Amino acid sequence: MFFVHADPEALVTAASDLAGIGSTLGTANAAAAAPITGVVASAADEVSAQVAALLSEHGLGYQQLSSQMAAFHERFVQTLSAGAGAYAAAESSAAQTLTNSVNAPAAALSGNPVGAAVAGGVGGAVSTALGPIESVVAGPNFLGGAGLLGGGGAQAIASEVGALLRPTGGISALTSASALLAPAAMTNAAVAPAAVAAASLGDTIKAGYLLIEPYVHYGFNLAAYAAGFVPYVGYLAQQINIFYDLFEPMVQSALFNTIDWLQGSITFSQGLNNFFVATTASINQFIYNEINWAFGYILPPLPPLPPF
Repeated sequence: MFFVHADPEALVTAASDLAGIGSTLGTANAAAAAPITGVVASAADEVSAQVAALLSEHGLGYQQLSSQMAAFHERFVQTLSAGAGAYAAAESSAAQTLTNSVNAPAAALSGNPVGAAVAGGVGGAVSTALGPIESVVAGPNFLGGAGLLGGGGAQAIASEVGALLRPTGGISALTSASALLAPAAMTNAAVAPAAVAAASLGDTIKAGYLLIEPYVHYGFNLAAYAAGFVPYVGYLAQQINIFYDLFEPMVQSALFNTIDWLQGSITFSQGLNNFFVATTASINQFIYNEINWAFGYILPPLPPLPPF
């Protein structure tokens, strides 16, 4: 398959330039017509008269050929101009068709109560999910301080960041999708499905994680079991499960607290505190497991002593 790229403006410019060249050639041919078709004999003898007649005949032939070339040149310029117009019309038609295909679903949604509710729900879900992010990034009380970095200067920086994010770009540009998707006459009752959709999505992610995690854990157990049969390496096989037990609670806490924060059920600082508590407990358990592993070859496991 072959593709042709045409620039209508360039074609129009080329046609104009060719028309100018044709006009210049026509003027030059008209000025040379009389001297080359009526050559005067250099003397009164027959030879001079015959030479002058021969030159005049050649001049007349040149003028006839020039006339034919001028007609061909004019037709070529007309064809080039018509082609430029055809390409421009085709591009305009394609752009209009694409615009209509994009606007048709939106028009159908705005004219349909059910479609309007769906559009409002999608826009509300975007605003609900990105609203907490915007409040943390653009707000002046990040992590309970006086600003992003603390102090008046840092608060000014946070204010500038918030100004940059509104209204031409950043997170505000994304949250404004709700205004684009929801009709002007939408009520709060129509936006209600947005919160339900966001909560349902978060609960689905949590349920999927809890469903898959036991199989992932079993895979690490199999890896540790197989490594136990490798000479020398088998002494370190249990480290696979120990490190899995270290990082898995951190990952789960980060995921679940992020979902709860985006749904609005907890604040950002509460999510950070929950993640810090889970991480501390995981590290304490990691130390306890390493001690038991180190002394497990000579002593029984230690009892769960505080703070482990």
